[in-house]
Amino acid sequence: MTLVKAFSVVGLVIVVITATTVVSISLGTTMQTLVPGHLLGRVAGVMGTMCMAAMPIGQMIFGSALDFIPPFGITAIYAILVLTSGILAFVGFGRLRKLNKLNIGTETETATEAKALETEALEAEA
Repeated sequence: MTLVKAFSVVGLVIVVITATTVVSISLGTTMQTLVPGHLLGRVAGVMGTMCMAAMPIGQMIFGSALDFIPPFGITAIYAILVLTSGILAFVGFGRLRKLNKLNIGTETETATEAKALETEALEAEA
């Protein structure tokens, strides 16, 4: 591998890591802002499960692709995918910010209020 290719791979990896970090932080913040407090743990659990389930799928896809495409090409494809998803997420988060300004889904509840709602729901079922 030439020196130029090596530096290109390092540059792409830095771009991918930076984009992934920005998207991850933005997604977490948006989720915590829009999801009501009493559902936040459940929503975070589902998101975590979906992310964990996606990992082996991605490993199978990129592992099979390595048989046909050189590692530099795989890194470039991954960088393009991450940047594209970052741009799409940025556009989507802009729309979510507009919802936030309208106070849609941004009930700020304390733990006591959430517990009271849960107790009322359990009593209604009984």
